[in-house]
Amino acid sequence: QLIDSQEQERKRIAGALHDSLGQNLLIIKNKALSGIKNPQKNPELISDISEISSSSLQEVREISYNLHPYQLEQLGLTKAIESIIDRASKSVSLIFKYELDNIDKLFSPETEINIFRMIQECINNILKHSGASEADVSVLKGTNEVSINIKDNGMGFNILTARSKRGLGLMSLYERAKMSDATVEIDSRLGKGTFINITITIRKN
Repeated sequence: QLIDSQEQERKRIAGALHDSLGQNLLIIKNKALSGIKNPQKNPELISDISEISSSSLQEVREISYNLHPYQLEQLGLTKAIESIIDRASKSVSLIFKYELDNIDKLFSPETEINIFRMIQECINNILKHSGASEADVSVLKGTNEVSINIKDNGMGFNILTARSKRGLGLMSLYERAKMSDATVEIDSRLGKGTFINITITIRKN
């Protein structure tokens, strides 16, 4: 399943590069060639090339962001989590409230990536599937564990059905939790929203 998941991700990235970014670069090339042949059109062509280049740059950033969360190296885990929430709150008319304790350097780099991806998966599910108007995210540091709580007031879902269909990214969520020696509890009811708790033990040394 892991190998298949990796292969599907490679296909998705290859498709994104070929269909969107590749097409934009081809348009830029053709416009540049047109500008060489018709110098009088240069101002208009340069504007078009600049606009398409900016769009392509944004797409590259999105692909890179999905491949590896560069914020972890630049900002640390806590700020990287905050950046996920900020990006989500700016993209839709959904109110996000959050409380984040500083959990930098408590876990291995591999576990930090898993934590980042689990929270990202939960927030993406809220954006794509919940129909919620409000969501709360808290990351609370205790003596021996970190508790992550993500709640929304959306439509909810049937957990058993979602598991059987491997839907809503639940399979990925449980696998990452297992790799991180974490536990996941989900309480979701149709019309009553969803609550997810992820508890991760802090390993000394």
